[in-house]
Amino acid sequence: MRIAFTVPSFYPFVGGVETYVFSISRELVSLGCDIVVFSPNRVAGQRVSRDLDTVGGVEVRYVHVPIELSYRARVWPRLAKELARIGSGVDLIHCIGDGHFHSLVSPHIASKLGKPLVVTTYGPLYLQTEYSVLKKPFFDFYDAFIDPYVFRRASAVCIRFPELRDWAIAHGARKNSIYLTPSGLSKEFLEKVDGKLFMDRFGLDPPIVLYVGRLTPQKGVHYFVASAKQVASEIPDAKFVVVGPDQVGFRPYLEALAQKLGVDKNLVFLDPIRDALLEMSAYAACDVFAMYSAFEGFSQAVVKAMAQEKPVVVSQVGGLPYEVSYGRCGVVVPYGSAEKLGKAILEVLSNPAYFRDMARRARERAKLFTFDKLARDLLNVYEKLV
Repeated sequence: MRIAFTVPSFYPFVGGVETYVFSISRELVSLGCDIVVFSPNRVAGQRVSRDLDTVGGVEVRYVHVPIELSYRARVWPRLAKELARIGSGVDLIHCIGDGHFHSLVSPHIASKLGKPLVVTTYGPLYLQTEYSVLKKPFFDFYDAFIDPYVFRRASAVCIRFPELRDWAIAHGARKNSIYLTPSGLSKEFLEKVDGKLFMDRFGLDPPIVLYVGRLTPQKGVHYFVASAKQVASEIPDAKFVVVGPDQVGFRPYLEALAQKLGVDKNLVFLDPIRDALLEMSAYAACDVFAMYSAFEGFSQAVVKAMAQEKPVVVSQVGGLPYEVSYGRCGVVVPYGSAEKLGKAILEVLSNPAYFRDMARRARERAKLFTFDKLARDLLNVYEKLV
């Protein structure tokens, strides 16, 4: 089976979407599929100079982007031509995301070629970012009119967490076309490792509160930083470690916030970790992992921390409650309060024995979300359509 993915970005850009598509594609290749990924050649101002590449056995076609106003407002008109050109040779088109330029092109080309279309949605646009009042009317318009256009043309709509089912149906998806397809982790991250490698590399001592992800307001990193004040007032030597790329220039604000709150000595900012063993060691080294996003479809970072049998604290948004089994495998905190986040982190740090069983359950749950299993489930969906 030959499958064409259309995506908002792909390697060498690295994030949750890119990791998911690459990992799933690689597993599908191992199951006998032939994969081609269509990606824009410009993301956040960074360009890819080549037009064609092969990454881990996955064919990648980078399409020229003449206009990029933001991550979502990116136009790559040649996608229609490129997709149609090889479309007759594919069995199915899978569009990742429903709120992008390629989300509008993919249904049109799939219909024109008579190919099944699969769409992965992360839910309403207004939930997926911290937005200004001026942006809300645009998001409301998109969700009300554009999402139905996409979903009605899809042979299958993939959702990241169960609560999206009713929303997808209300916006045009057929009841029998909806499939739960969460993200996950590679099997190697289930191997228990020693946190000493990470601590020695960066000169860190416990207790460690860890965040891994992009430095953006959507990820709630400012609440993470602010919560350090409350935690440090009771545990002065607690270290809040932030690991991830600063693609929007948010780090200076976070550093200034930490200094203003008097917790700059408790904060450690690290660049993204590309080495898998060192990344696993980072999760193993922490005493608690926190993901306090404004929205999260399914956090790969959270499930990696769960795999290392660590207590996790997550915001009560998107797919995070589902990911931690609605409180059985992690602490769920309402979004928008550094005080509530700090209180939850303090509770975990102060009662490690109490949260040990929760961490064990978290590790067992993480085993359900390996990419090899997720790829087989997705292939079952494809085979129903082709």
